[in-house]
Amino acid sequence: MSFVISKRNKGDENNYWKILINREKVYRLNINYVVGNTEIDLSDIRLDAFRMSSGSANVIIRYQDDKSNLIDMDTIYIKVDFGSLETKNLGNSRAKYIFTEIGFGTALLDFNTMPTKNILCNTKIGAGSLDVFIPNKDTPVIIYIKDSPFCGIHLDDDFEEVENNVYVNQSYFAKAKNLMVFNVDLALGNVSFQYAH
Repeated sequence: MSFVISKRNKGDENNYWKILINREKVYRLNINYVVGNTEIDLSDIRLDAFRMSSGSANVIIRYQDDKSNLIDMDTIYIKVDFGSLETKNLGNSRAKYIFTEIGFGTALLDFNTMPTKNILCNTKIGAGSLDVFIPNKDTPVIIYIKDSPFCGIHLDDDFEEVENNVYVNQSYFAKAKNLMVFNVDLALGNVSFQYAH
């Protein structure tokens, strides 16, 4: 057995849940939060898809350093309206597609570990902000940004604009088998890309 940990308020042990998961079964999780503070540990389970919607909640989704998803995941979809999202070791999800929608909230996508396969990340940002931590400078990355005059974009110095609003880092190779592709639709908010290590 493995388990998903969810905790609303760290100081209140009455709001602590441990959900037992059979490691031999494959799961699709669909989670909705309105308000509160929540931590979710998805380490060491068989997760095919993960969908989460957050209103004004503050959510942390994490994988432990040495415990990844037990199978390749297809899709992660996360929507943040006014709250905040923080991820840790998101690369351990082994997801092929990651979709995020951020309204007025904030989000941190921390990949931390080098991907072993291609990852496609599509993001829409209204008036909120997104920070992305790329594992390291050896990770090939290409970023496509649809921006507006009212948004803010910050990229690590390693990135170069090769076409209008298309950025690659020094390790970019079109046929790389662990390429990270980001499509960012940015209205009024801010986005930043930096290296975790």
